[in-house]
Amino acid sequence: MMFYLNISKHSPSERARARFEGEWGWTSFDEIGQVFDGRELTLRDYVEVEDRYVCAVRAVMDLLGVQEAVLRHVFVEELPEDLGELYNGRVVGQQEVEVLIRTMLRGADYHAHLDLGGGVGVQVGFDFYLHVYAPSDLSAFAEAAGECGLYVDHFEVEDDPDDHDVPPPPAGHDFWASVRAAVEASAEPVLLMERRARGRYGEEWYLVGTEDLDDVVSGLRAGAEVLVYPDLEVTTTTPGDLVESVAWSVGSLSSIVLFRWPRPLPRLDYLRLSAGLGPTVPEAFVEAEGVGYFLDPDLEATDIRCLRATV
Repeated sequence: MMFYLNISKHSPSERARARFEGEWGWTSFDEIGQVFDGRELTLRDYVEVEDRYVCAVRAVMDLLGVQEAVLRHVFVEELPEDLGELYNGRVVGQQEVEVLIRTMLRGADYHAHLDLGGGVGVQVGFDFYLHVYAPSDLSAFAEAAGECGLYVDHFEVEDDPDDHDVPPPPAGHDFWASVRAAVEASAEPVLLMERRARGRYGEEWYLVGTEDLDDVVSGLRAGAEVLVYPDLEVTTTTPGDLVESVAWSVGSLSSIVLFRWPRPLPRLDYLRLSAGLGPTVPEAFVEAEGVGYFLDPDLEATDIRCLRATV
């Protein structure tokens, strides 16, 4: 059994109106300056409400007697300005927790669950909701959030083990022996992905040959997930032939990854296209000497062999 709290500024009457009329009050930092129920949302109004959410998270941490959180399920699409690198397993203190809560409420291009230990987690959701979950009763947390001036719904559901991501096994000797054998057996460089978090700035992608493998492996972050695709087909061409080549070999609507070729380093400076290439070459690749591409292994190439482990 898992217990959940949905915490928000939305009163029962506001949520009822949203259900029946499809109209919320404000739910975004970007709506400052707009009028809701005849009143302009000011920055002061917004921050006053935002402070209540920070109060609620602090209250949960105080009840648990913790001063740190571990980041889980991290997604990083843009680099954060005030927090440095974000990755799964990073430990953050109370001040960083406050920054994370505020920036995620404001629609940051990164996201993370805050693991507070003992199975208790906090997550910022859509429409200005804050979610708390735990394997035990959350009544005390609900009361603390209410004292911060927020509204709370709590419910419980049967825990389904299939809903949890199973981490890959540790990368031991046998794993790296399999990777080396696959790289040595390939006529072309093999794609190796280091995933510290989901998203563009949570991953490093490499095309490795036998001569690159040791250097790449030595630089992998402890705790990162590593995925190796020995059978993924990589195509190289020129910018002028790219559109026709993609349409012919993988289809114009396929989810692909583009990179410059020849590459000066094993690490790829890549562009991920989840909706196909389209009729034109992206501007960043127009002047390239050569370009390469392959099917996005997360979205399109799921049926190919993948060697996967945790560093």
